[in-house]
Amino acid sequence: MQNKFTHQQRLVVKPNYKQALFIKALADWAKRVIAYGGGGRAGKSYMNLVAIINRAIMCPGDEIAICRKVQKDLKHTIRRQFIELLPPSLLIEDKIEDGVTIIRTVDERYPSYIYWFGLDERQRIGSRAFSIVVYEEGTEFEAADFTYMYTRLSHTLPIKFWDDLPDETKQ
Repeated sequence: MQNKFTHQQRLVVKPNYKQALFIKALADWAKRVIAYGGGGRAGKSYMNLVAIINRAIMCPGDEIAICRKVQKDLKHTIRRQFIELLPPSLLIEDKIEDGVTIIRTVDERYPSYIYWFGLDERQRIGSRAFSIVVYEEGTEFEAADFTYMYTRLSHTLPIKFWDDLPDETKQ
């Protein structure tokens, strides 16, 4: 059963050149690491959120991690901006204490999940794997942090990507 949400209800923005490159890279499943930088107040976090929301809507069952070095910093910055940016009709549940936001997708059977955590609370991650890991304020992280989160990347395709593959590649 298809949901009432369609690709036409994604967030629409007019990106600059660097933002457009980022969006294109994020849509390419083969790209496992994308470094996206720029000056202060250049729109990095905003573009991250637009891309994450759109991908979550269009890829039912997606599991996305957004992290900072310290959990409390995340709650007061990008998470607040995310909730303000997310159309209210897409929000299923925002479990602040559990660190997960569940949103509607183009297929109502499979919501997408956005996980919020600081690496100071790694135990909250458990054995969970993610299709995307977003480091908010990447300069806060050390090489060991990047290595740890890289091991949390899933090699299972979200439902949308899986359904679009030719049958002979699904074996």
